[in-house]
Amino acid sequence: MAFEWLKGFLGKLKGATTTEASIETAFQKKTAVSKDMAQNINLWYSMYINEPPWESCDTQSIGIPGAIVRELSRTALTEFTTLVSGSPRADYINEQLTRAEPALVKALELGLAIGGVALKPVLSGDRLSVDYTSLTAFTPTRFGNDGEVLGGVFREVRKHNGKTYVRMEDHEFVDDGDGTVYRIRNKAYNSSTGGQPNGQELPLNTVPDWANVHPEVTIRNLERPLFGFFKVPRENNVDFGSDVGVSIFGGAAVGLIRQADEQWGRLIWEYESGERKVFIDGTAADAKMYGSRLFEYGPFGGASGDFFKDFNPAMRDGPLYDGLQHILQRIEFETGLAYGDLSDPQSVEKTATEIRTSRQRKYVMVGHIQNAFQRAIEDLVYAMDAFCDIYQLVPRGQYEVTFTNGDAVLDDPDAIRQDKALDLQEVNAGIMADWEYRAKWYGETEEEAKANLPGLKDLTTESQEVIE
Repeated sequence: MAFEWLKGFLGKLKGATTTEASIETAFQKKTAVSKDMAQNINLWYSMYINEPPWESCDTQSIGIPGAIVRELSRTALTEFTTLVSGSPRADYINEQLTRAEPALVKALELGLAIGGVALKPVLSGDRLSVDYTSLTAFTPTRFGNDGEVLGGVFREVRKHNGKTYVRMEDHEFVDDGDGTVYRIRNKAYNSSTGGQPNGQELPLNTVPDWANVHPEVTIRNLERPLFGFFKVPRENNVDFGSDVGVSIFGGAAVGLIRQADEQWGRLIWEYESGERKVFIDGTAADAKMYGSRLFEYGPFGGASGDFFKDFNPAMRDGPLYDGLQHILQRIEFETGLAYGDLSDPQSVEKTATEIRTSRQRKYVMVGHIQNAFQRAIEDLVYAMDAFCDIYQLVPRGQYEVTFTNGDAVLDDPDAIRQDKALDLQEVNAGIMADWEYRAKWYGETEEEAKANLPGLKDLTTESQEVIE
């Protein structure tokens, strides 16, 4: 759903999504991206690049969207590994995939921000590289029954001889009368503002980089598209029922992020407006001996002979800072982060149970992200295997894709230390028994923990009755 403060802004971004009209004109087909979704994708993109529509001289982005996706992608990939094995072809694909790891890291971060990202193999000599394209330049046109992307249009913008051109690349499964084939169509146009097609179709060789691109290619015996697609594992609350992905900071988090930016602006203004000043009467003989930042000059003297006046107001930064931390904690909750990921850990006034629950929430979210990313990579590997056949890069061979996912949240040493400290607080408060602490953190049974308590005898024998 569009926001009132977005009027006059959407559709003007350099990363604006490919319009439904341009796709319909080029390929005579509808997109799976509604107008509301396109508007929100543009909004998420603007927030991600720190150019939100609410930005002004008083309110500037403090980079919360980027911080959210960096933390989630970092956590998801900390102990995430992929291995393709089973044959010389598998070894070749694994080598290409390993070389593409930096691109995959960037792709996950971008996909989390925009709602999804396409991963497509590209032939470069005898090697395969991986291009990643977010929903700003890839428009899904068809989804399967399980929500998987089965077709879409890629948009590529190039400049040549001072002019801007755009290439539209349509991927889809069609029936050619002899069965189902995978068809790729390419069309080139002059580009208007925002990289949108403008005017009549042009020859592909208008741009030298596209001279060897075929207008149409059909491929048989494919079961999946020649790209993988990562979709943020969240229900679409912008266009209900749509399979198009939504940003990890979409929904209620958008308004909260705006509030955080505004609150930060208030905090900075409090510092600027409350800066100490000393007003000096200009008639004072030695007035010009003083610097200009702290001192101001003017006709401030009077009958009282007061040539110096000190302006040193009390700062209200404490309440403003606390208010910002509360907003950040709300953002953490909405986006699946743990308390303290964005907010100041020292300001988190939460119980030990609440903090542990927030870490578990983050762990669950990271697990969902890893699973969705795995499916995208599996489809990418399938496409790379097909490329090996199409371009005869490596002899055919079986392959198997295996993933390793560590519990990056639960195994984080800092998180473990914090959890132990929280449990000690509960022991001191009488909420947790001391033997329960030992059993949890030392891997002991109840009997072992009670027996090993410092300075105490075995509580599992005669003394047990006394204690009870």
